[in-house]
Amino acid sequence: MIVLKNANANLKCSATGKPSPKIHWLHNGVIVPTDKNDPENRRYQMPGGDLTFLRVVHKRRKSDTGIYQCVATNKHGTVFSRNATLRVGSK
Repeated sequence: MIVLKNANANLKCSATGKPSPKIHWLHNGVIVPTDKNDPENRRYQMPGGDLTFLRVVHKRRKSDTGIYQCVATNKHGTVFSRNATLRVGSK
């Protein structure tokens, strides 16, 4: 997916199970801070698991460009989604 710099973006995730799985996201293998844990207040995990960016960034030291994975975990185990590639472009 290619998204313009400072635009919003949404990565989809859906997981079901009993008990209901907890979902988090990885960006290049590192947990994505969302909601209250995001110091920039621009990435949110929606109730169903989708990852929403209020604005994507692309700077020399910080960029949302990369590989994302949705991770669903419950007492029976952990499942990783396929990779989703996000690229940040400009006009």
